[in-house]
Amino acid sequence: MKTSKRLFTSFIICLLFSSIFAFETKVINTTDLEVWLTVFQGDSAQELHVAPKSEKTFSYELIDPDNIKYNLSWGSDNNCWWGFAEGPITEANTWEPGYAFKQYDFSFFPLTKQEKSAVSTMIRTTYIGFTEMKEKGFKLKMIDECQNVGELFALLDKYVFDYHFSITIDRGEKGCLEWKFKNLVTDEKSKKSIDPIVTYFEKATSNSYYIRFNSCSESTKDFNNPYWKEFPRAASKACKYDYIVLDPRSNNGGGQMQQVRFFESLINKNYKGKIYILQDKYSFSAAEMWMIAGKYVNKLDITTVGTFTGGMQRYGECKSIHKNNVWGWIPTIICGIPDDGKWKGEGVGYEPDVFAYTEEIKGVLTGFGVDMTGIEIQ
Repeated sequence: MKTSKRLFTSFIICLLFSSIFAFETKVINTTDLEVWLTVFQGDSAQELHVAPKSEKTFSYELIDPDNIKYNLSWGSDNNCWWGFAEGPITEANTWEPGYAFKQYDFSFFPLTKQEKSAVSTMIRTTYIGFTEMKEKGFKLKMIDECQNVGELFALLDKYVFDYHFSITIDRGEKGCLEWKFKNLVTDEKSKKSIDPIVTYFEKATSNSYYIRFNSCSESTKDFNNPYWKEFPRAASKACKYDYIVLDPRSNNGGGQMQQVRFFESLINKNYKGKIYILQDKYSFSAAEMWMIAGKYVNKLDITTVGTFTGGMQRYGECKSIHKNNVWGWIPTIICGIPDDGKWKGEGVGYEPDVFAYTEEIKGVLTGFGVDMTGIEIQ
C-alpha cells in the first residue's frame, strides 16, 4: 500500500488499462458526505460513485468485456487521492496511468444567507406558482430554516409541481447543483429521436405533407431555426394535401405562436383533410402541441400519434434571474391546458389518441392511408 502511495504523487491518480473497458460499479456505504470520481482514459470518461470521505479506502469490482474481474481501490490522505488496481493482470505494460477528480455531493453543503435570500426572492416576486405553493402549506420562512442544499431541494420537491421551474446554485470551482422537477413517468421503450438538433424539413408525397421540426426555439442573429419563420408559411403548401403530418418529437419546446398561425391559416383556407401530430416522451413545452391543437378540434380533424408527452405544461413564459451565485428559471404565467381529459399531469404529459413507439409510427400512418414514401421516422 505504501508503495502505491509513493507512485502517485499528483493529487488524484489511478491506474487504468489501455484497452477498452466496460465498467460495472458497486457502491459501498454511501452515507454522510459522498464523493464522485471521474476517471479518464484517453478521450473517454467514467464517473465512479464512491463512499464518504470519512472512509479511508474504497474498493470497486470492475468487469471487462472478457468477464475478468479487477478491483479498483481508492484511499485518501490529507485530501489527496491515490488509487491502484488489483486482479489477474498478465501484462503490466498494458496498464496506463489515469486521472480522477473528486466532486462532492453538495446536498450536505451549508446554505448561505445570500443563497436563501435569492431563492426566496425569486419565488416571492416572480414565480406564478407561489400561490399554489402557499395553498399546499408552504411558507417562505421554511427556506430560512433549511440548513443545507439537500434540505432546500427536499422542500422544493414537496411544494413545487412544475417542470419549467429550476434553481441552480453555483459554487464556483467546486461546481453547480441544480434543482428540477422530477419526471413522474418513465418509459424505457420510448427512445429519443436520433435526428440532429435543429432539424427542420418539409416533404410532400402523393397525398401527404410531412413537416419535421425538433426545436421550437427562437431564431437569433447567432442561431437560425427555420421553424420560426417557415412553419407558419408551410400551411399554404400543406393545405393542398389530404393528410398533414406534424412531427415535433424529441423537442424541448420554445415558441407556440407559430403553431397558432399555422392552424389559423388552415382554417382560413377551409382545410378539410386529416392532421396527424406525432409525439414522444421527449416532447416538452411548446412541442407538446396538443395545448394549441386541442383548441382547434371543432374546426380541424386532428389526431395525436405516439407515446405520452414529457408533461411540461402548467406554467410558462420563463424568466432567467441571477442573484449572487443563484440562477433561477422562473415561470411567470399560467398556461391554458385543453379541458378534454388528454392532459394527465405535470411530468406525465398528454395521452396520445393512438399509442405507438417510434419504430411503429410509420406503419400506423401507412395503415391510415398516409403515403409515407421517402420519410423515415427515427
